[in-house]
Order: sequence, then structure tokens, then C-alpha cells
Amino acid sequence: MPLQLFTNIWNVDKKPKVRNEELDGREYLVVPISMILEGVHAGSQGPIYYSKAELAKTPKMWNVKPITIAHPKRGDTATDLSIYKSQAVGMIMGAKWQDGKLKAEAWIDKKKAQKIEPTVLKHIKDGVPMEVSTGLFRGKRRIYGGRGTLRTVLYMAALSAVKCVKEDNVFRKLYLRITAMKPHKVGMVAVMHKMLIIAHALVKNNEKWKNKLIKNTAEN
Repeated sequence: MPLQLFTNIWNVDKKPKVRNEELDGREYLVVPISMILEGVHAGSQGPIYYSKAELAKTPKMWNVKPITIAHPKRGDTATDLSIYKSQAVGMIMGAKWQDGKLKAEAWIDKKKAQKIEPTVLKHIKDGVPMEVSTGLFRGKRRIYGGRGTLRTVLYMAALSAVKCVKEDNVFRKLYLRITAMKPHKVGMVAVMHKMLIIAHALVKNNEKWKNKLIKNTAEN
């Protein structure tokens, strides 16, 4: 299973420029990271749209947030003392919105990383990408941003589509396939997304609704 870091998205295409720092008597490896881009990102309660305006509003709220090895158990957070002691290997610093990205630095505590998960230090040294996850805005989650009216219309259309039990209903089939493994909201957003793709294709090609065409498009 790939090594997982929790709290930041560690997007490193090339070997990062790592530097050494000392803070409060502890030694750190500091790695530049791109945490998140504008868009829809899946979370524990389904996909959520993070707009540019929202992400750029308060980047400093990420500073000093712990970086942990793997996800805390459901109901726990990375800031819980027990989680911090057993899983935290560093913290986020210098968070800022720049070039369309939420950027920051991962300050990895050498001593803690060596104790909890030595592979972290080796991966950083070798420039090996690590599978990561982001704890974004805990609490009740919603899909927001973008064109609210269009989103509402799409949601109602998707809701009607997934309730229709006709055998050739490709949208219901898509919804059932996804929700067999993931939450309801993930399935709904997938149907909404597929509807947008099909609508765009019909308008672009000046075509009318054809069930065969829609079936082939929806199943791709």
C-alpha cells in the first residue's frame, strides 16, 4: 500500500527543492507543495466544489496544521493529542494562494518522521511521489460555487433520471454502479457531469436526442 500523508495534497512532478531548517531546537526538512486547485474534489462525504474565490480567501488557516501518516480514525482529527503523538510527522507552513494554486511548505520533523515512518525521509530525499489525502473544511459539506441556477437544474434532472426504472436508462445504471461503492452524492454528481457532457455534445454537433447516441456517450 502506498505511503499516505494526511492534511495536504503533495503534488510533486519533479524532485522538489528540499532545504533544512531548525525551529525551536528541532530539525526539519522543508518541501514545497501544491495543496489544491480549483475544482471538484472527493471527500469523506462526497465530492465538493472548491472555488478559486473560496480557496484564495483564507490560505493562512492551513498554517501549523499537522501532517500525519494515514488518516485519523473516523471522528478523530489530526489536531487531537493522541493522533498528533502517534501519527504526526510535521506541519504546514507558509500557505498562500499563487498561480491558481493553494501552495505551502511541508515542514517534516526529522526525528518524528524517523520514529513514526522513516520511509517519509527516504522518499523526500529520492524525490519519490507519495499518495496523499486532504482534510478539507471539516463539518457539514456542500457543493457550492459556480452557477447556482444551472447546478440546481442539473441536480433536479439527475434526480428524476435516477428514479426512472426504464431498462435503457443509462443515467440510472451509472448512478447504481457508482453508489454500489460510494455515497449517494458521488453518484448524483457523476450523473450531473455526464448530463453536461452529453448536452454539450448535442449542441456542438447540432443533433437531437437519440437514445442510441446517448447510450453510447453515457457508457463511455
